[in-house]
Amino acid sequence: MNKKAMRTAAVIMGTMITSAVGMQVSAAENETDSTGKLPAADSAVSEQQVLTADAAVQNTEQSRKQVQTRTVKAEQTTRDAEQAEADAKQAGKDAAAAKEAADKAEQAAEQAQAERDSAKEEADDAREASQAADQDLAAAEDAVNKAESGVQSAQSGAASADKELEEAQKAYEKAVADSDTDSEAYRQALELLNEKQAALDNGRKELSEAEEAAENAKNNLSSSEEKQAGAQASLDAEKTVLAEEQKKQQSAQAEADQAKEDLEKAENDVQSKKDALTGAQDKISKAETVVAGAKKKQETAEQEKKASEKAVKDAQTKYDEAKKGAENADQQIAKGSLGFFEYMENNGYDADLAVKLLTGDQETVRDLTLYGDKMDAYNKFLSKTDIGAVGDATSLENMKLAFQYIRECNELRVKGDPENGFAAQEPLKVNSALMAISQMNVNYNKGKGHAGRFNFRIGENTASVLGDPFKYWYDDERKEYMERPGTDASGHYRNIIDPEIVYVQASQAAGGTYLTGYSLTGFALVSQGGTPYGFCQDFSYLLKDEGDISRLYGKSYSVDEYEVLFNEYYDNLLNAKALVAECEKALQAAKEDLTAKAQALLDAQTALAKAQEELEALKAAADQGESADTPSASLQDALKDAEAARDKMQAAYGLKQEAAEQAKISVQKASEKVSAAQAAFDAATAETEKASAAYEQAENAALAKADEVSRAYGAVEDARNSLLNLDAAVGEAARALTLKEKAYQAALAAVEEAEKALADAKELYAGKEETAKTAAAVLKEKQQNLEKAEADLTAAIEARDSAAEKYRQLQETVKEKEEALAVLAERNERARTELASAKKAYAAAVAEQLVTEQTTAGQNGNPDVMQVSVPETGDYTSVAGWIGLAAVSGLAAGAAVWKKKNKKEQ
Repeated sequence: MNKKAMRTAAVIMGTMITSAVGMQVSAAENETDSTGKLPAADSAVSEQQVLTADAAVQNTEQSRKQVQTRTVKAEQTTRDAEQAEADAKQAGKDAAAAKEAADKAEQAAEQAQAERDSAKEEADDAREASQAADQDLAAAEDAVNKAESGVQSAQSGAASADKELEEAQKAYEKAVADSDTDSEAYRQALELLNEKQAALDNGRKELSEAEEAAENAKNNLSSSEEKQAGAQASLDAEKTVLAEEQKKQQSAQAEADQAKEDLEKAENDVQSKKDALTGAQDKISKAETVVAGAKKKQETAEQEKKASEKAVKDAQTKYDEAKKGAENADQQIAKGSLGFFEYMENNGYDADLAVKLLTGDQETVRDLTLYGDKMDAYNKFLSKTDIGAVGDATSLENMKLAFQYIRECNELRVKGDPENGFAAQEPLKVNSALMAISQMNVNYNKGKGHAGRFNFRIGENTASVLGDPFKYWYDDERKEYMERPGTDASGHYRNIIDPEIVYVQASQAAGGTYLTGYSLTGFALVSQGGTPYGFCQDFSYLLKDEGDISRLYGKSYSVDEYEVLFNEYYDNLLNAKALVAECEKALQAAKEDLTAKAQALLDAQTALAKAQEELEALKAAADQGESADTPSASLQDALKDAEAARDKMQAAYGLKQEAAEQAKISVQKASEKVSAAQAAFDAATAETEKASAAYEQAENAALAKADEVSRAYGAVEDARNSLLNLDAAVGEAARALTLKEKAYQAALAAVEEAEKALADAKELYAGKEETAKTAAAVLKEKQQNLEKAEADLTAAIEARDSAAEKYRQLQETVKEKEEALAVLAERNERARTELASAKKAYAAAVAEQLVTEQTTAGQNGNPDVMQVSVPETGDYTSVAGWIGLAAVSGLAAGAAVWKKKNKKEQ
């Protein structure tokens, strides 16, 4: 609205409101009761206030009468000026008309001359036009034929488009029907999912059986190996006997040979004993060193045996715990994320609020949700969550997938978006309460949009898409933000990247200053058919003085910390049975190690005893040597002793030779026993190899079953995706239907365009035909026009001279009217100035009156009266607008004043 229009509107509004004030005052004058008294509500107005108001009213009335008088005079002057102006304008119009007539007459004369000169040329042109008309007629006929062909082609295209549209409609209806949970396609997809799930469960059972068979084969192998070890021990024992017999044989032969040598050495026996005594001392020293080493080995063996005993005890404890964990694994898996949150609580991590929200703790529901004490409503909300069920957001499989999306969000935040002015941010921390809230919200979101049921500082992104939701939240909405920064269509993008998406100023009452932007998150997804919102990410923030431990949420963790905790819990559950086998294997190894350590201790004890025995023997031999070390009585005695010794050695040699022959026979018998033991060992070895092959086959079968279970899991995922694809098919069919509708409309438009082209061609043909018929007559007409042009030229020259004279006379009249109009215009301007001055005085008087009335009413405690100020301007329209506003606000006070005035006059 321009300034002039605004002023006009203000004047009109001021006039209307002033009239309304007058009506209110009139009504107030008539509100006295039957006794002539005013209502009690007006009794607060004093007589002095009434007198003051009366004086202001009288002044205003005088001003109004003066304005009326000046207005009448100004209006008469204005009417005179307007009439003079109208007369001048009319004279000008007449002169202009005369000028236009003279110009037209001149033009008519020139046109007549031109028509006369060109008449012969037009006749020639008419002959050429006749020939051209015939050619145009043929071309128009060809255009008609082409247009008819175009109509047929367009109609055919429209029919085809109509058929395709009908097929697209059927395809869309089929896709909608298939996606319905009661449809055959959906039922088949669900049956396929159940079938694949059953195959997976059966595969897991067969895998357990295969693992049990492998364990039995392993036990059989251990038994065969024990038999083989026994056979080996028997063979070794027989070989030992054979070696001993062979040793005895060698010893016997050596003794026979030695007996002969002893005979030769008898004379040197005493000296040899003295030399032996010296050697014995050296042997004793070495033997003492061996004894000390043997003692040390025994002590080490005792310590190793004690450590091995502890290892057996620890392995037994882990084995017992693993068995117990395997028995409870299926039940714990069925508890989904609730089981994990309880696990965190039991192991010193904070997830208390998440557990309470998922279990419907009444106090928590009352304090932190919109339900208050309405537990039935919260339980209805919570019933949309089937804790731990396949596809539910609380299932361990879906919770495991959530971490990759949290990491993707953090990568976007850490990178920032400088192009849009968003700086890099710290990565979001994971909070158990927000994880639980996201899981409940995305389960509840089926067909309902955002849940919005919690009194948390939460921002939320949801999406129902196939694939990565950040393509829509971030990539697509980033483009929207770049094109239209103020649009509401980029809220998901800003939740992720905008560091000032949340901003609250410092406030002691609020407990501190809120951080700018989000700092915590939770993420959840569902993989069930018919779920419009398949992904949900909730964001929130902490107060600065809350730090990492929030009074509202509990402790938060980095994505790495939180995922390590989850994977430890997840892997322990899924690998529970394998852990039992692993712990059992570790227990068996610990027991075998204990047996080996016990044997090592026994060997060390035996070695120590043997070393001590040898030491004592050496000491005893030394003692005997020392006691026998006495001087010989004489050489004769020595000879006699030598001869006696020779005779004794001769007899001993015969005996030793006989013993050597007997030893040969014993060696032969021991060799035969070794052969028999070797045959038994070979048989045991063959049995062990067979058991080993069976164990390897069972182990391979178990591995094959594990691969089958893995493929079965993939089949379950494929079947689950098939359910999701039914929903996706509806969207594709809808888009295809839209395209076909557009194609059909385009085909109809093409038909209409072709038909219009045909109609235009026919119309053109008709015109060309008419042209051809009349072309001959045109030449004759042009000949007649030449004769007529001569007569027209003469008449036009006479009309031109007459119009020029009339125009000159009217110009003189216009000049006289303009001089009179200038005089009246000056008078009119003076009258307008006086009128404006009077209106300004009148407005000021009225304003002063209203201010007086409102001030008086305000001093007497009237709460309904507005306090206003007179505008500092001389513009009458502004004053009038202010008068209207003041009049509305002061209706009650004005009415009271007029009632007092009325009472006084009565």
